[in-house]
Order: sequence, then C-alpha cells, then structure tokens
Amino acid sequence: MTTFAFDVTIKDERDIESSALGTGVGDTYASADHIGRLVKMGALQNHVVTADGDPIEGVITSVEPATVNNGFSFGGVRRSGRIQAIAPNAIALLATVVSAAQPISGATFKASVKAGAGKWRVVRKFGNDTGGVGFTKVVIERSPL
Repeated sequence: MTTFAFDVTIKDERDIESSALGTGVGDTYASADHIGRLVKMGALQNHVVTADGDPIEGVITSVEPATVNNGFSFGGVRRSGRIQAIAPNAIALLATVVSAAQPISGATFKASVKAGAGKWRVVRKFGNDTGGVGFTKVVIERSPL
C-alpha cells in the first residue's frame, strides 16, 4: 500500500503579499537569514519577526535589497499554505500553534512553534528528534476554521 503524508506545497504567487519588514531604520532583514521566519503584523503597516507566544500571521518568502518607508526592509510575506517548522516532541497532531522563541541567526530551521491558541495547526509530524534533541520537524497550515 502506498503511504501518503502532508508536506509543504508550492502555492501560487498570489498568496504572497509585498510588505515593509522589520521595525524600521537599523533593523534590516538579510534574505539568507530571514526567509522562512515567522512574522506578525507590526504597528506601522509592516511585518515583524514573531517572539515567543506571538500569533503567527505569515512567513517571509523574499527580501529585496531596497528599503521602503524611510528605512524598512522590503519583501514578500505568505499568509496561507503550509510551512515547515520545529516543535517540541510532545506536540500533538492537529494541535493549534503559536510562535515559540525563534531559532538563532544561521540556524537550519527558521521557524519554531509550540502549542497555543493560534490560527495555525500541525498537520504532520516527522518523528521525535528530527528537528534536534527534544524537537520534531512539523508541517503547519493555517486552520480553515
């Protein structure tokens, strides 16, 4: 019998919106380190990288070399679809998630989640310790509910 498992899918570019990124001057986002990071809306019509416990509103898909709005980085944010992340081994399939403390700069995984009352849910677990000791790789998607 063939085995099927959910995975990250390539979505149509219409799911990606352009956005000012970061908190402004001096908070420039470098593409290599910020693509794949989880974000939320900021107060200045921008997206900022999430902190521990924040709701997830999207993921950075691109960062351009130009700045906008007097010093903000500029790039793309996908607000739907599936994202690969890491989560504690104990995370349950279909658990709703929020952002966990984000991995350090240069880490293999750019997104980290934990169980919480969020709009995204776990649709696949890869197995214990596949995201490092005590962590599993997961695929999350925005819940249709």
